[in-house]
Amino acid sequence: MSRARALAALGCLAGVGLGLTAVDFAPVVLALVAVAAGHGAADHLLARAAAGPVPTARFLAAYLAAMAAVAGAWALAPTPVVAAFIMGSAWHFGEGDTREVPEHPARPLLALARGIAVVWPPLALHRAEIEPILAALGAPTL
Repeated sequence: MSRARALAALGCLAGVGLGLTAVDFAPVVLALVAVAAGHGAADHLLARAAAGPVPTARFLAAYLAAMAAVAGAWALAPTPVVAAFIMGSAWHFGEGDTREVPEHPARPLLALARGIAVVWPPLALHRAEIEPILAALGAPTL
């Protein structure tokens, strides 16, 4: 099964679990396939670099299990999961910006600060557009 099909299948299962119809959930599945699959396309290579050779089926099973765990946590406790997602996004962007910075005890703080500088302005400056999205995700407004 291709990665895109696996993501689409997971999306459909998650949609059924939340009581959504296929028509309701189709945009989410398409977004997962179009964006998430491409964004994580090299994750299996990162796993190999970190842990050595991992069979593709085993990697995909672990990857899909992690996605399902996040979806379940999001359904149970959307506010902390959305907050963690935003902070994780900030870390992700900042860490990418600081890879070339020499090792230093303050490097993680620099990474987080740089990431917040990328993530926070849209949240702060476009509240009217962001708040309906947060509400749809089950999180409170800013």
